[in-house]
Amino acid sequence: RLKISRLRRYMSGDQENGKQRDQTGNRASFSFSKFIVKKPPFWVLQMGSASVLPRPNATIPPSIAQFQLLPVERPKDSVNPRPEKMIPKVVVFDLGKVLLNFDYGIAIKRLQTRCKISTGELRGLIDQSPLLYRYETNLLSSEQFFAEIQASSGFCGDFAEFGEMFADIFSPIKPMVRLHRDLCARKIPTYIFSNTNDLAVRHIRDRFSFFQKFHGHILSYEHNAMKPDPRIYQIVERCTGHNDAALLYIDDRPENISAGMARGWQTILHETPARTRAAVRKTGLVN
Repeated sequence: RLKISRLRRYMSGDQENGKQRDQTGNRASFSFSKFIVKKPPFWVLQMGSASVLPRPNATIPPSIAQFQLLPVERPKDSVNPRPEKMIPKVVVFDLGKVLLNFDYGIAIKRLQTRCKISTGELRGLIDQSPLLYRYETNLLSSEQFFAEIQASSGFCGDFAEFGEMFADIFSPIKPMVRLHRDLCARKIPTYIFSNTNDLAVRHIRDRFSFFQKFHGHILSYEHNAMKPDPRIYQIVERCTGHNDAALLYIDDRPENISAGMARGWQTILHETPARTRAAVRKTGLVN
């Protein structure tokens, strides 16, 4: 058995990360552990419990040529191994533009017939407006939101009429609803994560049965925060009981996806149902 002290005589003494090179430039390991083979041909000089791995076509020093030269198989995962992606434990869906299409233009067209302001002015009040932001972060109740709309627009109906006109703007994205159904059939927990409001959710609960089949709903107006605020992403992790790559998150807004990626979530930027389903299939969750 060749002792390490004797073997060192053939080395240059330049050591890095537990590996050395001999005077011909051959790589060597003295750790008594299996040496990872990086380039062909794969030959190892067996020296008791130590080994030297020559470079391809390298000259073996005569002083150690008496040791047996053995071919070895290259470990399949030894070169630049890529860790396998975790199969997600939970799928988190955005709601609007992912599971349901919506169009505030529908509400504005209806409401304008009962208002004293122009369509453009009404759109400024409702569609992604500061007033809507206050409502969807629970700074205003539904009744307070209605009162502000009524005061600013001259709407002449009552709260119930306004609520129906305002909220009835949704239609299902059927391929995405099917994707959710397929995940449920495989017992994958699913959650809705949405910037939304009380009037919209009341309407959706009544009209779309799939909404009730999610394990949970993280809704901006219930938590006083909107995506991409990190606080509401923390709430998702707490509600689902998972974080990092255990979460798969689907959303159509790049800024919301970026916030999920920053937390280590697996993410899919939704563009079309076909692309999203293909991306989910790659995770191993559906066929």
